Parts: sequence; C-alpha cells; structure tokens
Amino acid sequence: LPSIAQFEPSGLATTAWAFAELRWFDVPLFDAISAAAKATMGNFRQEELRMMLSALSRPELSEDLADVWALLERSEAGEGPRPSALCLGAPLMECEQRRRFPEELALLRRLAACRGGGGAPPDSAAAPAAVL
Repeated sequence: LPSIAQFEPSGLATTAWAFAELRWFDVPLFDAISAAAKATMGNFRQEELRMMLSALSRPELSEDLADVWALLERSEAGEGPRPSALCLGAPLMECEQRRRFPEELALLRRLAACRGGGGAPPDSAAAPAAVL
C-alpha cells in the first residue's frame, strides 16, 4: 500500500471526504492527509479543494479549523485553485454553528470575492492571527 504522502490530490481528497462521511475521525490519519494536501496544493483542482475543506471542517477534527485556514491561505497565495463559493460552504457552516464570528466574517468576505469571478479576496478577508 502506498503511504498517504504518495497519494495524488484526488486520492487525498477522496480519502479525507470518505472517512469524514463515515465519521471515522482518526486524527493522526487526518493530520497526515492534511500535511500531504498542503505539500501538493499546486496540483489540486476545485473539486478536490472543496472535498478537503469539507472533510477538515468537521468539529471532531479541530476546534479552530487550523488546517482549513492553512489550505485556504495556500490556495489564495496561488498554490492551487482559488476557492469557489462551493469550497467555502462547509467551513462557513461550521463557523456559524460554532459561533466563531470573526472566522465567519472572514469567510463571508472570501465568498464576496468569489462573486467577482474568483479574484483574490481583499486583504481584510484573512482571518485575524488571534483566531488562527
């Protein structure tokens, strides 16, 4: 069996999504998937980014959504596709449900930037360092 680090983006995204859907939240496994995703972000497509963000947004994995923010920042820095409105749905929902209003606002700003054809969000869209 190949190690997670050898997976292509589609394999990483599908694995993360499948385990999240099955509610099998093995934190070391998700940490490995997230690390591999960060390392290969430049090869991700929009659907793979959406699946990763959806899986990593689950409350069983992280209280602060650190991996979600890391992938979004890499994506917005040009290391992969710009996040679409669909990509932001799961993280936005989790921020709302957890009452994490500063992060929710940051995601809403990113969502507003998506309306204009996927351009970069304004500087104010980044999550404040205190919430990361």
